[in-house]
Amino acid sequence: MLGLRGDETPLQVLAAVARLRSGTGAARRPVRWRPVPDAAPPVLDLTVALVPPPDGDPDLTDALAGALARHGARVTGDAAQHPDLVIALPGAEPAVPPGVPLWVLTRDGSLPPVADHVVDLPPETDAVARARLCAVIGQGYSAARIRPEGVFVAEYGDEVFVADYEDEAVPGPAPRVEPPARSTGSAPAGGLRAALAELPRDRWDAEVLTGVRGLAAAVLGHDSGAGIDPADDFFDLGLSSVTALELRDHLGTLTGLEWPADVLYECPTPQALADLVVTRMSEGE
Repeated sequence: MLGLRGDETPLQVLAAVARLRSGTGAARRPVRWRPVPDAAPPVLDLTVALVPPPDGDPDLTDALAGALARHGARVTGDAAQHPDLVIALPGAEPAVPPGVPLWVLTRDGSLPPVADHVVDLPPETDAVARARLCAVIGQGYSAARIRPEGVFVAEYGDEVFVADYEDEAVPGPAPRVEPPARSTGSAPAGGLRAALAELPRDRWDAEVLTGVRGLAAAVLGHDSGAGIDPADDFFDLGLSSVTALELRDHLGTLTGLEWPADVLYECPTPQALADLVVTRMSEGE
């Protein structure tokens, strides 16, 4: 009845039970979208097949792969090898093995009836949105919307409906709570400017350098930034093009400033990056 082969993981069995309970994938219209508090993404001890659309979306693919890997997932591009779940990027139509949960990502508010889970992404899928996606996957919501204001999950009624429905108003905004992160130094995430405002100007350089080293440690998987020398090259330490974007996004969260995609190539050491941050923060005084 569940269509199982016998070698499924617990996650796959739960997904099959959910499909049976929901009427084998029949699409239902949400009665409303309920805001849920932000939560720290769990460790995703899963093999995840990430499938891009036919015309490709390398920036989104790399960013999501980096976020999933940072939260413990083993990311592959092959959906045929019976992963724990398949994530289809907007526009992708993957062939999914029987019993493997399909997560479909959209950007138009649609709820494809063939999907086990649907997540509607915001236009700008920044570091916060990617962390929220990992948290949504960990929670196993059947349908969710990620917005700048927070995460909204579907509450269903009994009405059957077509997938492409007219977008409904989202309640909110929900109180925004940033996902907890590993320590990046003495300045709290998103609060570097406030932290610097409490310090004399001659201590800014050391404070910013501590924050930059802490961010690099978090992205690289180190316990702290103490072992990262200010003159170390980020890419010699193991940073890749994907994790460079992750570090850039976290730097934006920490400073409240926009940074170009190539900032880590222009400033390839913690000291050079910290010097640039101090310069820009000084300009904003």
